[in-house]
Amino acid sequence: RFSVLSHSFELYREAMNMRQLTHFLSVLEHGSLVAAAQQLNISQPALSKSISSLEAQFGHDLFVRLPRGVRPTAAARTLERHARRILQ
Repeated sequence: RFSVLSHSFELYREAMNMRQLTHFLSVLEHGSLVAAAQQLNISQPALSKSISSLEAQFGHDLFVRLPRGVRPTAAARTLERHARRILQ
């Protein structure tokens, strides 16, 4: 029973990570949390939380928040290559 729950949790965690990578790439492509949230059909606060969680997991800021949009950091460019490979 524990192994079934453990397996289910791992599948959920993997799906969550894939969703976060999709969120990340959308923000990267749009250069804006608002535009990416609209394209993803989620709220901007939910998208911000997803990106913040991803940043915490990697231990690096992925975007510089600007008054009108975001700019990717070097860490974001590194993650981009991996994210595109994982999601293809």
